[in-house]
Amino acid sequence: MFYKFHTKSPWLKRVLVPFWAFQLSFMLAFISIFIWLRAYRGFEAANIVILITSAICTIVAVVEIILFAATRLDPLTNLIMQLVKAITWLVLFVQAAVATTPVQNELESEDEQGYSLGSREEYFYLQCFAEPLVLFITFLGTLIYASVIYYRHRRARSRFLRLAQGKDLFPMITDDVTTPVHSHRSPLMPRNSIKEMSAGGEETYPAELKRKEAVELNALGEFDRWEVHELIATRSVRSSREARSVRSSRGDDK
Repeated sequence: MFYKFHTKSPWLKRVLVPFWAFQLSFMLAFISIFIWLRAYRGFEAANIVILITSAICTIVAVVEIILFAATRLDPLTNLIMQLVKAITWLVLFVQAAVATTPVQNELESEDEQGYSLGSREEYFYLQCFAEPLVLFITFLGTLIYASVIYYRHRRARSRFLRLAQGKDLFPMITDDVTTPVHSHRSPLMPRNSIKEMSAGGEETYPAELKRKEAVELNALGEFDRWEVHELIATRSVRSSREARSVRSSRGDDK
């Protein structure tokens, strides 16, 4: 799966778990509340749609949790699911706002006949407007997070494929001051030339960079401070080679 492009899982548990807990609790509350609201005429159709949507979103959230636990939550799949859920709850919020007109008329007629239950109307508007809006905001948050993870996944996948194809992952970066001999981004890759680091050698080594590198090497040679910029592993290999050459030269003298 996509985890081969990353050193660890790109998903953060401290981000996903609060979203899942909040969404599941609200959707389960939606299912119970709108079952009670079906008793009012004029709201049956929207009620059934919201019930079915809440049930489907609950199942999808459970599937996401299972995939996350099994380290198989693909960024593209999760992005598509979050996009569909965010758009769905936006549509349901608009639908609930439109469907409140006949219910409001029914409540007003019941109030005129003396059947009012006091705070029932305020409670109804709270459920019809607040909860769909809150759920839409939470799904919008997960959509933004899924978009960020998918963007990072595409970058990691691109770098992985370029590395597998032998192409240069990290182009040479230069600045106005003297830089070490090795690449900034990849210290294990000697900064010899762009032509050697590129696949097929299509790109030419810019003369300006070549001149700058020559100045750097001359400066390091004059001050005899090459070991400051040399990698530890390279330094140890070079030291061992020098030691062997010294021992061999001493043996030849004898």
